[in-house]
Amino acid sequence: SIFNYEYNADEKIMKLNTDHFYTAQRITGLIVEDSIQNQAQQLYEQKRLQQQVKQLKEDHD
Repeated sequence: SIFNYEYNADEKIMKLNTDHFYTAQRITGLIVEDSIQNQAQQLYEQKRLQQQVKQLKEDHD
């Protein structure tokens, strides 16, 4: 029946939307993870540079 066909179409659209939602969530998750890793890396580099500067100052004195 026509009703049945429409119902199936709606169900497919709902499934599609759900899939897109999960994909978007996964991508967002990866971006956040990436961003956190980048920040950690930058902090590490910053600390390393600070240590080097400190060392240079001490060597100079």
